[in-house]
Amino acid sequence: MDKHFTLHSFRHTYVSLMAKAEVPLEVIMERLGHKDDSITREVYLHVTKKVKKEAFHKFAKLMKDFM
Repeated sequence: MDKHFTLHSFRHTYVSLMAKAEVPLEVIMERLGHKDDSITREVYLHVTKKVKKEAFHKFAKLMKDFM
């Protein structure tokens, strides 16, 4: 299969890697030139199964430490 990569696909990859590195949303928005975080969140920051699982485990640890 012949895949073509566009500047837009590299932009998505760049944002995904920044999010994975836990770069703050404000910094990502500035890099992309977005003034409203809704565009950044809706178009670029997709929540993956891995992120959901990690969030569950972080919350579970917090609750365990709290009790």
